Amino acid sequence: MKFLIKIDRRTVKKNPNAGSTVSYLPGVKSAEFEYHGKELPDYLIEDENCIVTEINYGENILRGIITEPLTKKLVKYVLADDACNISMEQGIERMEHLPEPNHFYKYRKTKVQCDACKGWFDHNTLQSDDIMDCYSDRICPLCREWDCCQLKYELL
Repeated sequence: MKFLIKIDRRTVKKNPNAGSTVSYLPGVKSAEFEYHGKELPDYLIEDENCIVTEINYGENILRGIITEPLTKKLVKYVLADDACNISMEQGIERMEHLPEPNHFYKYRKTKVQCDACKGWFDHNTLQSDDIMDCYSDRICPLCREWDCCQLKYELL
């Protein structure tokens, strides 16, 4: 049986980026430290939360990267320690894609029936999976049958 999944008209909103083919996403964050001293302080532990990448013996400076997320506790220690400086950098990634749609919207919850087990369920509980070169986004949540029903989605 074929089911029509209708748009919930209350959710339709104009997309301010309609037609755009480029998005900019936050990139990887990195944190580097510079410590003025002969040895790392207690809060920086080599191979646990940091890696020393440079040692300047003449000026007693240790430089490196912090390998774990900056916690409030670690920031508190660094702020209290005048011998340590941390710099953070976060790149921006450019992603090209198909043009963005003119509107955003959601579909109404619609009861559909599995052709295999004849069970009824909301269409948004359908599951998806892929095996080798096969893919389905219409897997019955009750009996796990692939392509368990026929759906047609309303277009705006």
